[in-house]
Formats: sequence, C-alpha cells, structure tokens
Amino acid sequence: MTSPAPVDAIATTPKFRFSVYDEFKKSSYVAPIHGGIVVAARKWNLTLVMGQTHGDFVYKGVATTRVRNLPIKPTTKRNYEELMRQLWRFCAIKGDYESMLIMISPTPTSPGTTNSVANNDNVPAMKVETIEEFIRFKRKKGAIQLKRYDGTDLVKDIFGEAIITEGNWKNPNQTDIFSAAMTALHCAHKRTGVYIDVCENCCSKTCLSPAHSGYP
Repeated sequence: MTSPAPVDAIATTPKFRFSVYDEFKKSSYVAPIHGGIVVAARKWNLTLVMGQTHGDFVYKGVATTRVRNLPIKPTTKRNYEELMRQLWRFCAIKGDYESMLIMISPTPTSPGTTNSVANNDNVPAMKVETIEEFIRFKRKKGAIQLKRYDGTDLVKDIFGEAIITEGNWKNPNQTDIFSAAMTALHCAHKRTGVYIDVCENCCSKTCLSPAHSGYP
C-alpha cells in the first residue's frame, strides 16, 4: 500500500486531516475497509449480509438500529450516530476492523441466529485501547502525533504513518456523551461487565484453558 494522497488543500495541514467525514470518504483509507471487515467477521464466526458492501458508515440518525430498542430520545440517537460515525472513521484509519463489527447495521449474525436476536453471541466488544486512543485523538491538542496510552509508541495508520490528533473536542462534556454512546452500544449487544482482552487461541479454536470456552 502507498500512503494516501492529500484529500484537498486543507487536508495537507495535519490538524484538519479528515476532520470532515465527507472528505474521509474520498481517502485511501476507505477501500480496505470491506476486506478488513470480511476477515474480522470470519475470525469471529459471523455472517455478514449477503451483497452488502462495507466501507462508508451508514448513518441512520433517529432510525438507528445500533442501540436496538433501548429507551433513548431521538436527539440522543442522532448524537450517538454522529459519534459512532467519527469512531468508524478512526477505526478505519487505524485498521481496527474488529472494533467496527459491532457498529455494522444490520449486525453480523452467528450461525443459526437472525438479526432480530438481541444477544448475538459472537459480536465482539470494541477494543478498549481503540476507544481510549480515539478520545485522546479528539481531546488532545491538535496537530501532534498520537501515542499509546503509556507514551512509548506512536499509534500508526494502516500505511504505517503516525496518526495526527485533531483536537476538536474542546468541551469535556463531549467525552461524557461519547462514553454514554459506547455504553448504549455495548449494552444493546449485551457486552457488559469487566473488560477482558481477547484470547487469540479461543478465536482459532485451539485454546486449552479449562476456564475458556474455546470459541470467541
């Protein structure tokens, strides 16, 4: 892969790179999304909707099905959808396609289930490091290289380049709203409780730990 060309004149300034979602859709980060999601779905034993192309975030506003039937006001649903659209963009830049699975609408299904089943066994929770990095991507001062939580390594995009912070969440309440959106998304898919990192051996069905199920 080659590094993505600047979207337009303003995109050459790191602070404003892909700050508008419509500009992101023209970038080189979009084309790999479909293949990445297909691979992630296969890893988690999930079935995607036949014929559906995955790339752009399908914004549904108040008609969103991502939070299922949770009692949420229409305005709040719109806010959550917008935040998830921005998170989708960050996941695509970073290449975390597994964390995008829970945001796909309709939700990928497990064998023998349908989209009407609220508890889809295998849809994974988002990676906690991606959520944490996204918050700092938005909240930290703009136009600086994003580092991992411990400050050691750079967070890089799918082309191996350092991700540059946007820093456009000036109001700390944005973080609270985003946290609420993530809670709603995961509660709707019954992904609650103490976070535990994924066991890669379980994903490959080679896990020998008696405490594990052997499946994702």
